[in-house]
Amino acid sequence: MGLPPANIILFFLSAFVGLWGLSVLVRGLRGRRVPGSRACPECLADMRGVVGRRCPACAFEGKNEEELERRARDFRVLAVGGLALAAGVALAPIAVWVRGWEGTGYDRGLGVHPLGAVFWGVAAFGAVLAAWGVRGDRSKGRRRCPECWYDMRATRPLEGAPSAVGLVCPECGHDAANERRLYRARRKWRTVWLGAALVGLGVCGQTVPRALRVGPLGLVPTTVLIAGMDWWPIGWLDRGNKPDTLLGRLANEGAAGWQVRWAGARAAHRAGRVHDPRRLALFLRVAGARPAAAASPLIQTVAEQLVTAKARGWTAKDSENVGHALIELLYATSWDPAGEVRQIDIPMETIEGLLGSGDFSLRWVGIQLSRVVQGEHALEVWDQLVGLLSDPDRRTSRLAGITLSGFIGQDSVALERWVALSRSPDPADRATAASMVRYAVPDAPAVGERLMEMLRDTEIAVAVAAERAVAGSEIPTELWVPIVGEQLLGERKHRALLAAPLAVSWEASSAAFNLLGKGCVDREAIVRAASIWALLDLASRPDANLDTIMDLGVELLDDPDERVRTLAAVAVQAVAKNTPEQGDRYPDALKRAQGMDTFGVTFDESAFEASGSTPDR
Repeated sequence: MGLPPANIILFFLSAFVGLWGLSVLVRGLRGRRVPGSRACPECLADMRGVVGRRCPACAFEGKNEEELERRARDFRVLAVGGLALAAGVALAPIAVWVRGWEGTGYDRGLGVHPLGAVFWGVAAFGAVLAAWGVRGDRSKGRRRCPECWYDMRATRPLEGAPSAVGLVCPECGHDAANERRLYRARRKWRTVWLGAALVGLGVCGQTVPRALRVGPLGLVPTTVLIAGMDWWPIGWLDRGNKPDTLLGRLANEGAAGWQVRWAGARAAHRAGRVHDPRRLALFLRVAGARPAAAASPLIQTVAEQLVTAKARGWTAKDSENVGHALIELLYATSWDPAGEVRQIDIPMETIEGLLGSGDFSLRWVGIQLSRVVQGEHALEVWDQLVGLLSDPDRRTSRLAGITLSGFIGQDSVALERWVALSRSPDPADRATAASMVRYAVPDAPAVGERLMEMLRDTEIAVAVAAERAVAGSEIPTELWVPIVGEQLLGERKHRALLAAPLAVSWEASSAAFNLLGKGCVDREAIVRAASIWALLDLASRPDANLDTIMDLGVELLDDPDERVRTLAAVAVQAVAKNTPEQGDRYPDALKRAQGMDTFGVTFDESAFEASGSTPDR
């Protein structure tokens, strides 16, 4: 580990030596007792021959013998304390100079803040002071009353006297019970408590550098936040992973390893008993630091709670927060260090209940949970995931497709099911099979071969679905682009062109421009709209033929369909904005395009289908 940098040592010594010098200075100012001197502190009358602590002159009665002893300032102690205090103060600027000399930036001091070293010095001095107070004033052979510390050397019993004689204090009447107690050390409890307070100040002071960096909440120690997770305000524990909150400290390595483990274990233990959804979501996020083997029961319990979220009175936002936190825990604990997926035991009824929910956030949780289910259980949710492919919410359908694609790539039975579905006589089933792998084509030769075959399917919907799948896959473009070209040039080009923005955007070749150029003069408005929109996608590529795109866009400004004219205006303005020379070629057309309302305009296939300009698939 090595020694800390010199500047950190100097900051530590500055605090320690400075406090030691201050304590010595205070002791010198307080003075030392003069042996044999006994006087009234009120009237200064000599009480050396007086029995007891009551002054015969003014009737003042001292609390103890120390109060009657005269004190004299010790100038040698004062000198030593002053020198030590001056040395401690002088070490501070030296430490600052050494810190600047050692390096610059946040790496100085190996991440130890100078204030942290100063407070460690305070804690170290407090520990020494407390130990000195516990050691106390040793008896050194003197017989003293353990209650009032009266000197009882004169009451030593004579030889042959009963053992009880000489054990009773003549000053306060306390019976010491045995001889040994008369030789007890006199503990300095006020000094001990002062030392303990300094130790506490030094330990808590370690949070000051963090508070200076992140705000007042940084003053609260991480241990205190963990201990009070059940009742601290949510804002103290989780506020978007801000560095001053508990989650921020755990996520940004602002906590020690034992604190992370303790927080994870405590959150996992308490999460199943919490009814507040906000605090439950917080506990789930904290529990991600716990070993994965213990997280499976917690994931199962919370998933069951989500199924009955409405009955519990949770809002949609509550379900979403808990669901996201649960999935974070799931992915933090479902992978072991070797990269293998751990088995998570979740009842199929729970997953099916989430998948069948009308709330997207709950369906999303169900899909995510099904992604880590292994073996034969994975096929139990197959039918529900297939049904979600046609969900109107695109997020749901996309995630369902990715999950099904994962099943196909990992499970031979799932692969056989997919191949059988892709060969179904029903075109809708074949299109569904292609949609399953649209977002993630499995690395299986059978899947790639079937997709290439489906590109030539006699049903347009199947061909388009297959085209969208291969466009985002790792299948070499030279294998599938020619097939797409055949479809675009065939009689069914007005349908296949709907996938053109996905297909040809990967290859801005002359063939792609030729295909889209023919689409821009097609007899159907939907084909012309899809073609000009696909050309606009290609305009940002370095090898794009901007002259052709601008020519076609200007030509379509006079299209009989208003939707096509609007999309053409968007294309003309975009090309002219990125390449002013193109705008200079058609200044009048550019003014016309700029005068059209194109705010928020995009290609919408459903708008054309609703108007009946294209037959149903």
